[in-house]
Amino acid sequence: MGGKKMAGHQLFVFKLDDKYFGIDLESVDQIIPYRKITKIPNMPAYIEGIIPLRDNICTVFNLRKKFNLPAREADESTRIVIANVNSEMIGIIADNTNEIVREYDGKTVVAHENAEESDERYIKGTADIGENHITIIDLSQLVPAA
Repeated sequence: MGGKKMAGHQLFVFKLDDKYFGIDLESVDQIIPYRKITKIPNMPAYIEGIIPLRDNICTVFNLRKKFNLPAREADESTRIVIANVNSEMIGIIADNTNEIVREYDGKTVVAHENAEESDERYIKGTADIGENHITIIDLSQLVPAA
C-alpha cells in the first residue's frame, strides 16, 4: 500500500461493525432511518432489496455482506445512506453515521493483479483521521454505469 495523495477531499464517514468507511460527500443525498426493505429474488447477496424513495425505487446495498463482516440486526442507530451513483440513487445500510470530514489526505490503495475478482476493486483508498483508519469506498464500482 502506498502511493499518491488525494488532497482536499470531503468524506462522509459511517461505521460497519468496528470499522470506519467513507464515501465522497458529494455523492450523499440524504440519511434516513432504517426502514423495511423489500427483498428481490435472484439478486447478489449484498443487494438487500429496494425501498420507495420520492416516487422512485432505490436499491439498498448491504456492505456487511459484500465485505464479509458479521451479520447484525438493524436497531435504532441503523441508517440508510442515500447516495447518487452513476445517476442512480442507491442506499447503503450503515450501523450508524459518524461524521463529515471536511478535508483529508488519503493514500491510494495499490490494487493487486486479481483486484477485478476481489473486493479490493471497491476500495478507492484509505485515510487516517484522528485515531480512526477509514476505508474509502468507490461506489461507482458497486453500481456499474448502465
